[in-house]
Amino acid sequence: MAMYVFQELSPKVFYFTYCLQEIGNYIQFIEETEDDSKTNRSLIEKWSHKESHSEKNISSDLSGQNDVVDTRSLFVINNLKATFHHCFTQYKLYNNIEEPVNLYTDYSIRKYYENFEDSDLPHGKYTAKMYINCSYDGGEVEIPNSNKKIKPEAGSILIYPSDYNIKSLPGVNNSRYVATGYWV
Repeated sequence: MAMYVFQELSPKVFYFTYCLQEIGNYIQFIEETEDDSKTNRSLIEKWSHKESHSEKNISSDLSGQNDVVDTRSLFVINNLKATFHHCFTQYKLYNNIEEPVNLYTDYSIRKYYENFEDSDLPHGKYTAKMYINCSYDGGEVEIPNSNKKIKPEAGSILIYPSDYNIKSLPGVNNSRYVATGYWV
């Protein structure tokens, strides 16, 4: 398990910084891993193209599956699941939240094209965004209830109540990869 340090950017908005290992292989795994149903079943779907981004949906629900699952997709899923659970648990402790951390079993990884901002509709009680790369210009995140903007580091996670309007400004000179998880 990787080590994270966190800081509260504004009330109930926490920024976790990845401390131990690089996640550079994520992008390669994500780009190469898709459910082609020829051999091993992948838990990662093909890119779904939208105007501002492409999106791959990922499911960690293995119930009722007898297929052999692709090890790369298992690596990505298990890493996302463990990382989101760990960070949500720290968030829960710091904010004295009594209820258990219950993660939504489906995740999405979005590849935002140049010059498009990142924003989501509310889903679940809390949202976690893992910023997989930082090899782009711009893309700062505006923090509500403060005058702060941050440029997320690769591997960092931002957690906030899902009804907060948090978005990233457009990035340029490269695509941005963001994984999203929800506490429901």
